[in-house]
Amino acid sequence: MAKDYVVIAKKSANELSNEELSQLLDKLWQRLSRPPRKK
Repeated sequence: MAKDYVVIAKKSANELSNEELSQLLDKLWQRLSRPPRKK
């Protein structure tokens, strides 16, 4: 599955391996793609 990313990162992001960065982005994407919480 191909993925395209636009990322605004902290300075420490360049210290992550490709695998660590991929896992982090997957986790963040799951947070963004879930339905909003009801108030």
